Amino acid sequence: MLRRILCFILAASTLFSYTSHVHAAYSSLVPPTGWESARELTERALFRAGASPTSVSMHLGRLTASAVSTTTVAGASVAVPVTMRYASNAAEFAAKRLFLPAVLLSLTGSALVGVKEWGETAGLKLITDPATREKRWENLVQASGPASLPVGVTYSINDLYSPRSLTPSAVCPEWEARVIPDFGILSLHPVFVPQPGRFGDCRVTFRTIGEPNIVKNYGTYSIQQNPFSCPTGYIQTANRCALQDPNTRPGFVPEDEFLQRIKIQPMPIGLPQKLPFGLPVEDPIMNPSTTGQPRPVWIPTGEPYLEPKVSPTDPDVWVQPGVQVTTAPTVSNPWRVDSVQKPRKSTTPSSQRDPLFDPLAPSATALPSGPRKPKEEDAEEVGCGLPTTPPCKIDEQGTPENPKLDESKKPEDITKSLKDFAEDPLEKLPDLPLMNWSFRLPTGCSAIQLPVFAPYLTSVDVCPFTPVFHDVMTIVWIMGGIFGAISIFWRNVFAP
Repeated sequence: MLRRILCFILAASTLFSYTSHVHAAYSSLVPPTGWESARELTERALFRAGASPTSVSMHLGRLTASAVSTTTVAGASVAVPVTMRYASNAAEFAAKRLFLPAVLLSLTGSALVGVKEWGETAGLKLITDPATREKRWENLVQASGPASLPVGVTYSINDLYSPRSLTPSAVCPEWEARVIPDFGILSLHPVFVPQPGRFGDCRVTFRTIGEPNIVKNYGTYSIQQNPFSCPTGYIQTANRCALQDPNTRPGFVPEDEFLQRIKIQPMPIGLPQKLPFGLPVEDPIMNPSTTGQPRPVWIPTGEPYLEPKVSPTDPDVWVQPGVQVTTAPTVSNPWRVDSVQKPRKSTTPSSQRDPLFDPLAPSATALPSGPRKPKEEDAEEVGCGLPTTPPCKIDEQGTPENPKLDESKKPEDITKSLKDFAEDPLEKLPDLPLMNWSFRLPTGCSAIQLPVFAPYLTSVDVCPFTPVFHDVMTIVWIMGGIFGAISIFWRNVFAP
């Protein structure tokens, strides 16, 4: 049992010693201006697109910001393109801030215009409160009717946009004037349907943007009665309902209704670049491909040189030194990259001056694949030595002659060294090296590259656990030595 434990300890120490000797060069890209790291692991980082040259586009159904980060290779700064997809809660995050009067007051120019246009898609209008001079949100469609009504019974349906109407039959058309269709729906059309014993229903049909000529069923909503209430557009004062005057005190939309209505509307593509605050984004993607996957970047670090030939018939191969930068993000540092020395070979001495952002694509100067075709001067070498060809000629020029024995030496002289060893073995033993028990922990480490699984899994990084391996193996070696000493002592003292 003890032998098995010692063998396991030796195998584990060998494995961990190997992984810790591999070298890596980790660094971090410099994020574009406007990037703000997440304060906690449960939060997302923020990016303010207007703080740096940024373009925003729709990619795979999500708004995506394209910017430029930088890295330093061989003392030179290199620009690396990155993209950051806005998080799924970016619209709700922006809506919460756009409801605050202080944020609305700071909006000017194109930012103010963009926010107003986004609000109008949700049936909201940004106005200035004449009493406080603060900007507030109200419904885009204002109420109209008598200046005063008695408090009574109103009718509505269970929907966020439903008005409170004075009659059941008025609920459906008033609701159609207020409702904001969901994304992708062209129009909604509710129709009042009387029902015996109830107040009636609103039966709704709709048309989509993709199929505008096909009418589909949206659903049926039951009309309910609201006692002691005022119709939409009125406020209750004592026993009367007073019409809200848009010139003195508009009907402001509460925060929960504002968030619910605006976050379902797609954010305009140009709005993130105009907002004075950042929006939550997912982890950056370095040098993205057309499918949104990260790609390495190859950066030249010197001029091409001619590779030494193995055979005079080999073609000329030019080697240009360079560094390949590959993304290696962590939870705490999404900008971390791994830089590896990786020269590129070509058949021409032309120098690659600029970084290659698609180093895996075939190049015009790449080495040809497959077996090398023989040249005319190789005809003699190719056409000999086969069963149907004459034997190849061997050039023996420069071959040394066989060494000859010295006939003047006697046979006993050959065994003299063996006789001297038999007489004095210590004199013939070599000097053994000095042995000590000192050791040094390895310091270098790099991720294990897995190109076969790219682009889904490019590497396995065990470097963050190297200090733990060192501590664990130190304890294992100490415990192994203690158990070994106890075993030897036990066998010699207590064994029968």
